Amino acid sequence: MGRLGHELVVVHFSHPHPLELTSLHQQPATTCAGCSRTLSDRAYSCKACGYALHVSCAQMPQRVRHPADASHSLTLLPSGGGSFSCNACGADGSAFFYHCGECDLNLHCSCAALPLSVVHAAHLHPLTLFFFPPYENRGFSCDVCGHPGSHQWVYSCAMCGFDAHVGCATAAEEEAQANHPWHGSEGGGSAPHLALQKMETGVGVRKIDKRKAKRLAKRIAITAGTSLICTIL
Repeated sequence: MGRLGHELVVVHFSHPHPLELTSLHQQPATTCAGCSRTLSDRAYSCKACGYALHVSCAQMPQRVRHPADASHSLTLLPSGGGSFSCNACGADGSAFFYHCGECDLNLHCSCAALPLSVVHAAHLHPLTLFFFPPYENRGFSCDVCGHPGSHQWVYSCAMCGFDAHVGCATAAEEEAQANHPWHGSEGGGSAPHLALQKMETGVGVRKIDKRKAKRLAKRIAITAGTSLICTIL
């Protein structure tokens, strides 16, 4: 037999007891404390408490560097039974999240791993991720779903004034990940897990020049003002 790909027992910061690698076949459905998704195959679990984590959620780095906050590291925290509001997508969360206390920044793990640019079937050009609303003191209308956005992150095309909620821009990719063969065994977090591992030491993290970003946002606003593609609220 070859070497096992994962440790049989781990000590995780989110739980006071050691967690054992466990097969969940023929066991009642259990929810992962790291991502709030259902566990289906293998997981790290505490038999005494019923606490469980996907293998990939247990391996999320505790500190990462992210271009949305170039000055500080973000720390991985458990929700502790409470909830938080994600600065990226605007939705509440009740699982693990990345946090900066100095900047009051909270991110779902999946949002912290969002790509800096995406290609979407609804638009000809690549969309760039902005960590602030693209139009100063104004909201935006998502050109994918038609619903408004306000203070969340947004994927935009500066050339056309095309804007999309982060969830709308990445929905097709998330669906593909959910149907990927590793989804069941590694638990819906493998792609964010790998992206965040790169951010752990700042590898592949592009620092954002805030002055340049503001100039670009202003160009987007000017372009959108004469564009029929985007409706600004």
